[in-house]
Amino acid sequence: MSKHIWYEHIVCMDGFTLSVQAGEGFYCEPKESPYDEEGRWRKDFGYKSVEIMMKSKYWDEPLFDKYISKGCHNCGSDKQGYMELNDPLEYVPVELLAKVIKKHGGVIQGAIPPFHKEWKEEFYKNLKRQ
Repeated sequence: MSKHIWYEHIVCMDGFTLSVQAGEGFYCEPKESPYDEEGRWRKDFGYKSVEIMMKSKYWDEPLFDKYISKGCHNCGSDKQGYMELNDPLEYVPVELLAKVIKKHGGVIQGAIPPFHKEWKEEFYKNLKRQ
């Protein structure tokens, strides 16, 4: 049984807002639902990478630069136009997501897909304030 889930966008302490999605049909690993064939939650299931979309004013997050698909939009012959950044960030490792969330003060609202157990501890460790 396939069950598609949409996770509520997250808002960080400083207002940084992004949508973090994972599951069938998203750019994530694994491309599976956290539900089993009978529709029950798989307790040991989790994602190693996720798909991220951000509001346009936040596209300048340098930690995500490697994952941004940049293309010229309305550039003209001088190629100095603005960058079109409407594509999702694909296969972003959950440990990088943790660093970005920590940088922006932590999550105050929203939902994050479940992480693979080997990354879950690392994720929460990265979120701890020093």
